[in-house]
Amino acid sequence: MKKYLAILVAFAAIFSSCQEDELTLTHKFSGTLSVTLKTAEGAAIEGVTLNLSDDGAIIDELKTDANGHVNFGSVNSGNYRIFAEDVKDGEYQYSFSKPVQVVAASTKEITIIPSEYNTSVSIRIGERLNYEQETPLGSDVKIALLKLPNNYMYYSDELVFEDIKEFIISEQNADGKKEEYTFENIPMDLYNLLVYTNEDYFTIATSFSAYQKGETEIIKTRVESTEIREYRIDQKFSVRQRDYSSSYYNAYIPYSACNIYVVKSEDYQNLSYTGREDMSTISSLAIAHGTSDEGGLAIINVLRYKSLYAVCFSPEGEFVNYDYFSIGQNVYDNTITFTKY
Repeated sequence: MKKYLAILVAFAAIFSSCQEDELTLTHKFSGTLSVTLKTAEGAAIEGVTLNLSDDGAIIDELKTDANGHVNFGSVNSGNYRIFAEDVKDGEYQYSFSKPVQVVAASTKEITIIPSEYNTSVSIRIGERLNYEQETPLGSDVKIALLKLPNNYMYYSDELVFEDIKEFIISEQNADGKKEEYTFENIPMDLYNLLVYTNEDYFTIATSFSAYQKGETEIIKTRVESTEIREYRIDQKFSVRQRDYSSSYYNAYIPYSACNIYVVKSEDYQNLSYTGREDMSTISSLAIAHGTSDEGGLAIINVLRYKSLYAVCFSPEGEFVNYDYFSIGQNVYDNTITFTKY
C-alpha cells in the first residue's frame, strides 16, 4: 500500500511540474496588445472595428470604445497587422494597415492616427480637339478625384453623372493656364480622375493608385475636348419631292412644312424598325428640330463631333427618309437632302 501511495505522489508531482512548465511556456511565448485610435487633434475615435491579422488571416476583431481603445489581450509573439477601412478623421475617410510586433512576456500599447496615412498626387493634364496640339484645360472645367466602390463599372457607356458625383472626395477648378494640379494629404487609396464641365459633358480620364506615403505621385493624362464640352453648328437641310407634272423624269420641287428631327445615334439605333418611322416616337427622342420653309430649306443648330440621325416627316406625319451624319473638325457647306418620291 505504501508502495502505491508513493507512486501516486510521484505522478502528482510530475503532473504539477508539467502544468507549471506549460504556464511558464505560455507566458514566455505570448504578450499583450492594446490599441488606441485618435484623430489628428487627439480626440478618441469610437465605434471603429479594428482587425488583427496574421499572414493575411483575421484572428480577432474588436470595436473601439468611448476612449478609442481596444485590448486584444494575450497574443502569441510574432508579427501582425492591424487594419481598418474608411475611418473618418477630419475631412476624409482613411483606410490603414499598420504592422506590429508582439514580443513575448511584454505589453504592447500603440496609438494609430488614421489621417497620417495620407499622400499627395499631382495631375498633369491638358485637352485637345481631334488630335490637335494639347492645350491647358479651360476655365470652365473641373477636375475631381473619385473614390468609387469596389467593382464599380466606371468604364460603362451608361454612366450617369448624378450617380458618380457622390463619390467625389476633392475637386479643383481649372484656370485655363496651368498644366498641373496637386491634391494634398488625401487618403492613400485607389482613385479615378473625373473631368467635367456639367452633368452632360464628363469623362473618367484615368484610374490610378496613390500609396506613396510622404511622396507626391505624378499622374499624366489628357482628355478630348469633345468629351467635356459642347460644340454646335448650324446645319442646312433640304426637303424636295418629285414633280410628276414635269416632262422631265428627274424634276423636283421644294417640299415645305416638313418636320426634321435630330436624334442621337444610340437612341435611334435602339429603336425598332417601326419606331424609326414613327413621328411621335422620334419627336420624343429629338435633341433638335426644324421645319422646312417654302423653299424646302431648314437650318437646325446641331451638335458637332457626335454621331446623329436626322429623320424627316411630311406635314401629315408620313415618314420621308432618314440620314446619318457627324460633323467633325473640317466643316463644309454640305446640305443634307431628303427626297419624297
